[in-house]
Amino acid sequence: MSAPVARSDQALPMRRKDSSGAPVAGSILSVPARMATRAVALLVLALFAGASSGAPPPGRFHSGSLTDLHRWLREQHGHPVILAFWATWCAPCVEETPTLNEALQRFRAEKLAVMGVSLDGLTAGDPKRGREKVAEFLRRHRVSYDTFYYEGDPEPLGEAFDLPGPIPYIIILDAQGRAKQKLMGSIPPETLLNRIGEAIGADKREADGRPRQKAHAR
Repeated sequence: MSAPVARSDQALPMRRKDSSGAPVAGSILSVPARMATRAVALLVLALFAGASSGAPPPGRFHSGSLTDLHRWLREQHGHPVILAFWATWCAPCVEETPTLNEALQRFRAEKLAVMGVSLDGLTAGDPKRGREKVAEFLRRHRVSYDTFYYEGDPEPLGEAFDLPGPIPYIIILDAQGRAKQKLMGSIPPETLLNRIGEAIGADKREADGRPRQKAHAR
């Protein structure tokens, strides 16, 4: 009669031995326990690997009125800023999301701040459901920049930022809060990144006190 075969879910004794080869008491560890310990260790290593890889953290989610948005802008004083007006129902806005993620990474040395101003609240019947829809979009698309869910009157917002109506609409502000470029409509990703870089580069030249070169007419 053959010896019974141990199932993989059974506890298999595994004793440590000292230098003489004698077993050491209290060293029994079951197979499931060892597997669980290894899984936890791998998970911890994965988390540390993600943290050390430079992967951007998720952006913060804000909501409120024009006053709250101005407060956020004041907090960014000294940094160039991108204000991107968008909505989840706007296809070109959705296509622009990865480019704004890339901009935040590419111009990290310039301490660029990006805020996507969601206009979903202007069309959502239920503000709570509108916020949840936007929050789900941010998770699904792994948005790494900040997002502001606007809940106020559309007219003051339009007057404050001279909104033309169509979106996507981007305003690039310098470190002093001055509008350097305004971009409307769908723009190819690399073109948009170049425009952002140009605005930030011009701002750096002025800050350094070096005069900008005038373009010569051909």
